[in-house]
Amino acid sequence: MKTRSLSASISAAACSIVCILLLVSLAVSEHFKKNHDRIIEQRYLQNIHDTSAAREKQEKTSLYENICFNTQILSLITAKYLYDFDIDELKNILSAYMHYPEIRAIAVFNEQDNPVAAMWKEPDIKQDTGLPGKFDKDDPLSVFSELLINREKIGYLQIWYSENKLKKNILTARQKLLAEAEKFQKESEKQHKNFIMWQRIGVLFIILSLTICLMVLIRILVLKPLGILSEAVTSLSKLDLTCQIQFKRKDEIGRLLSSINNMISILKEIVSSVHGITGNLNLSSVKIMNAIKGQAVAETSLSASVSEISSAMTKLTSSSDEIAEHSALVAEIAEGALINSKEGTGFVKKVLNKMDEIHDDNQKTIAELTTLSKRSEDISEIMNLINNISDQTKIVAFNAAIEASAAGDSGKRFGVVASEIRRLAVSITDSTENIENKLNEITSSVYNLMSSSQNSSTLIQEGVQYSHQTSLKLKEIVNRIRAAAEASIEISSSTQQQSAAEKQINAELLEIKNSASQTLDAVKHISLISSDLTDMSAGLNQIMNEFNLDK
Repeated sequence: MKTRSLSASISAAACSIVCILLLVSLAVSEHFKKNHDRIIEQRYLQNIHDTSAAREKQEKTSLYENICFNTQILSLITAKYLYDFDIDELKNILSAYMHYPEIRAIAVFNEQDNPVAAMWKEPDIKQDTGLPGKFDKDDPLSVFSELLINREKIGYLQIWYSENKLKKNILTARQKLLAEAEKFQKESEKQHKNFIMWQRIGVLFIILSLTICLMVLIRILVLKPLGILSEAVTSLSKLDLTCQIQFKRKDEIGRLLSSINNMISILKEIVSSVHGITGNLNLSSVKIMNAIKGQAVAETSLSASVSEISSAMTKLTSSSDEIAEHSALVAEIAEGALINSKEGTGFVKKVLNKMDEIHDDNQKTIAELTTLSKRSEDISEIMNLINNISDQTKIVAFNAAIEASAAGDSGKRFGVVASEIRRLAVSITDSTENIENKLNEITSSVYNLMSSSQNSSTLIQEGVQYSHQTSLKLKEIVNRIRAAAEASIEISSSTQQQSAAEKQINAELLEIKNSASQTLDAVKHISLISSDLTDMSAGLNQIMNEFNLDK
């Protein structure tokens, strides 16, 4: 399946958003225009209704005033004829007024409220003394006027009128206005359709222009730096730390590229530092192995010397027993004992010298083990720094993966690169954890070896003290042998004391021999641990060599 480019995806998304916004604004504009036109139409119809109502009211008022005026005039005329009681002429006058289309009926009443003459339309003009019952005196569409002669009331005149013609004229005028309103509405709808058409054409033109501008801007501002970033990340995936991104931008992408450069520099410094530390660790482990081998040789020599001393002390004990058994030959045996005592003194001096050498070598071993422990702690701190950087790299890769996921299909490649960086950080973290475990084992072994060496040092010091005591005892034996000729009585007790001291020395020498054997086993164990440390250092150095640090 063909994958769309990033610019096409972003342009499509941006244009979709713009289209939605424009369509929404277009819909809102159309809705507003329709409401506006509807409001104008309603106002126009309301004006027509108000105009019609006002005109109707005005026409009714005018009609009422006209009827009242005619009633006043007619009352003046009919008062004279009623006073003369000229009914025929009165009817003629009333008949003339009945030709007005608004007049429905006219009636004249005397002062006793009795009808004198009346005329009405049905639809022809009818006349009689009184009106039919359908004409009510309290009808609102009626007007009456008193008939006065010399300011004396002789009757009254009442006229009934109709508003049908007036309503018909008003209805005609209203229909004309409504026709004009309908024409106005059609014209408004036509203008509204033209407005919508041109508005849609303008929207399509804006969308097309925005699409072209977005594609050009995205190619310039996004795709080019992303290409540079992709090349840099590809180099990082190949463990090439010599790459540097060249850019001059200061926006978000510029800050991202700057962060990548900083990360590469930090990784380069870390790898260089770890590479140097692994080299130093390798050299230190080799030195430790050589020192331990030397200590093993010294321990073997010490064991042999202790065996020789033990054998000599056994012989000395045998000689002392013979001296005790042959007290008669005190002088001769004393001379032989003096010779043997001198030899024993030489052996004791050798033992003391060997003890001093063992003690010095053991102190050196403790010092070197202390140095090894400190260097292991330094390596642990470096491993912690690597773990922190790996954690930061994981966070950066995780944020990059989130950004890539938020970008959708367009961020898949960047998401793969972020996943590779995070997997590399996890691999580095696992390696550093393995190294830390090995270092912890080495540190534990070093502490155990230091404890054993310190115990051995204590035992060696005790051996030195016992050797000094042996030397003192041998000196006492020599003095006693020299005094044997003068004090033969004391030979037996002296030989007994010598025998007991020699047995004690044999026991102490046996303990020294056992301690030397244990020390030799501990040195062999340290040698194995140092070998493992050397192998781990070589493996870490090989991992560090996979990074390309030289331009």
